[in-house]
Amino acid sequence: MTLGNNLTTWNILCGLAMVVMVGAACFELAVPKPNSTKEWRKLDGQRKILIVKQRNTENDLEKARKQMASFVRKGGSEQAAPVVLDDLNTVAKATGVKLANFRPGRTTASGDLTMVPFDVTATGSFNQLVDFMRRTEEPSHLLAVNSLQINNSEGAGDQVTATISFVTLNQTPKPVVPAPSKSVAPTSKPTVKNG
Repeated sequence: MTLGNNLTTWNILCGLAMVVMVGAACFELAVPKPNSTKEWRKLDGQRKILIVKQRNTENDLEKARKQMASFVRKGGSEQAAPVVLDDLNTVAKATGVKLANFRPGRTTASGDLTMVPFDVTATGSFNQLVDFMRRTEEPSHLLAVNSLQINNSEGAGDQVTATISFVTLNQTPKPVVPAPSKSVAPTSKPTVKNG
């Protein structure tokens, strides 16, 4: 029995080939094809939304940096004490408050910002101290009250004594890195004497 002469074998093979072709045609028609154009449009829309969100976030960050810069002193923390003392003396003179003690505290650094605390003892009437506190917290002084303790001064009538802890933020200056020096190559070769 040879394969070429057997009609039944050829009929079976042709039948199988027809079943495979009909199956492929049904698969092609029945299974939905992905619409690449539609998917690309959807992904492109999501990409554009993310770009807009990123730009908005960058703008918000820049605004926050500008706002923060308005509350931060420039220069090192060593330069803060004289400036703060001058500010407090000016406000004390304007409000009639007497300053007794001024002590800088221990600084705390975080990144390029340094928090510099100051303790001050002030004496005056309650209303004068309230006015003093209000004026020292104006944005132009770059000070924030961290804590406040008020005690009645004995035998001084309406005078009270306040111990106030102020805090100011200083931006630490970035260290200046010297540019690398350029070494100059000798213009002539050194001569060696043979003895």
